[in-house]
Amino acid sequence: MSRQARQQSNTGVYHVIQRGVNRMLIFHEDADRRMFLDLLKSLMEDSGIFLLLLSCWSYFRPYCFCLMDNHIHLIVKTSRLSFYIHRILTAYAIWFNHKYEREGYLFQDRFKSEVIEDQGYLLRCFRYVLQNPLKAGLCHKISEYRWNSYSVYF
Repeated sequence: MSRQARQQSNTGVYHVIQRGVNRMLIFHEDADRRMFLDLLKSLMEDSGIFLLLLSCWSYFRPYCFCLMDNHIHLIVKTSRLSFYIHRILTAYAIWFNHKYEREGYLFQDRFKSEVIEDQGYLLRCFRYVLQNPLKAGLCHKISEYRWNSYSVYF
């Protein structure tokens, strides 16, 4: 049976979730998280170059992120969701496997994505993503958690 096609957002905004295979840790130390954020930043900077190379309207803008120990949450606006998310996850998995001298899959299945079509749902997704470490007991206040986009906004 073939898998279901990914739902396309009219607004281009998505909530993306990706877990480590068997819920394994995908971030062991701060350097791992920094590498992921560097890859995320490079996609933002490269999207203008891809516009010229691909001769199509292409963009990638992260709005919100939270890096947990074994999973990732992103809220992004993009014209090519699978292209950009696949690129960042593949680059990170190759880097991670090399660093930790391991082989095999790092991520469980394909990434999950939910379309965000209205402002109310966007705000609820922001709240959910930013409160993730609080609900997991990793901090007492959202502002204490270093690996989310909270400090960028407040």
